[in-house]
Formats: sequence, structure tokens, C-alpha cells
Amino acid sequence: MPKMPSEIAKQDATLYALADDFGAYFESREMIVAELAEPLEPVDSDPLKAQLAEIDGHLARIGAKLAEKTDNIAGVLRRMATEQDALKAEQERIHNRRRTFERAEKWLRDYVVAVMLGRGITQLKTTENTLFFRHSDAVVVSGDVADAYKNVTVKMPAWLWFHLSEMGRASDDKGIVEGVESLRVSEDISLSAIKKAIKSGVAVDGADVEFHTSLVLR
Repeated sequence: MPKMPSEIAKQDATLYALADDFGAYFESREMIVAELAEPLEPVDSDPLKAQLAEIDGHLARIGAKLAEKTDNIAGVLRRMATEQDALKAEQERIHNRRRTFERAEKWLRDYVVAVMLGRGITQLKTTENTLFFRHSDAVVVSGDVADAYKNVTVKMPAWLWFHLSEMGRASDDKGIVEGVESLRVSEDISLSAIKKAIKSGVAVDGADVEFHTSLVLR
């Protein structure tokens, strides 16, 4: 059975503790080995050798536990990676299947629209279902449009906005002039203004209105 995240967290904490213990024992071992190799004064080496043997025993046991915990954690990580790969593959399969149904639905809708338009039918109705047309339009921008059909969003400090709105004219104040020069302006096209102009008979360079007929199921 796969280990739960809480179990993994406990393993991870144990791994840290074991690693700390291993480091501490190994440091003590190095000190004893150095003292046995070059004693600063005559010493009885037997107790030191006994300590060294005891430390080696601890290191062997800790090393075995470290290997076991490392293998356990590595196994959990591999299983997690495998599960993620399986989920990604399933998501891709579902995505492709959804796209297939989307294409099939569009083909069938277009087919019904073509038949109804060809026969001059605007509605098909049974006791349970009704198919009818819904007409819509949308602005399509294909090039640059005149400034008259654009909106501008200006981001400025509040104090500057209050000054500009109150004064309503050019200022000799250096701070205000510098503030105006630092204004950040973002520009976007007003689709509603373009649509209104075209529907009123005005040609708008770089834009047009497309009309669509869609099939509605009720």
C-alpha cells in the first residue's frame, strides 16, 4: 500500500535525525583516531580503542538505517512520479476525446444549419425538442484603426489627477509637468464604438462586423 504524505514526512524527519547522529558519531571517531595517531601526552589507548569500537558499531547501525530509510523514500518518490505520468497520460487521452466530440458536434451543427437554410426552415420542433437559429455579430479587427475607435487607460498618482482635473490647463509647476511625462498609458480598441459606427453606415478602416448564425437546441 502506498505511504501517505504524513508517513513520508515522518520518514523525512527520521532521515534528518539519522544523518545528524551519523555526523556527530563520525566527528567523535575522527577525534579519537587523531588522538591515537598523535597523542599530545602519553595515554592509555585501550579505553580510546574501546570507544572507537563502540562508535563504529553505532555508525554501522545508523548507516544501515539510513540506507533503509533512503530506499523507502526513494520508492515513494518513484511511485509518485509514476502516478503523475499515468495521470498526465489520462488527461491527454480525455483532452483528445473531448476535442473529437467538439469537432463532431460542430460538423453536425453546421450540417443541420446548412439543411435548414437550404430549405428556408427557421425552426424544427417536436414534442420534446426545438431547434432554431440565433443570429449574432462580432467585430473583427484586421489592422490598425483610427484613434476615434480606441480607449485609453491612464495610471497616475492621485495627487496629479486631482491637480489636472482642477486646473484643466497647462501648468508651469515642474513637479506636475514631470508627473505628466511619467504617466503610463495603455491603449485598447473600443469594439462597441466600431460596431456602432459600421451599423450606422460608417466604414472603419482595419475593422469589420461579421454576422453569424448559430443553431440553438431547446
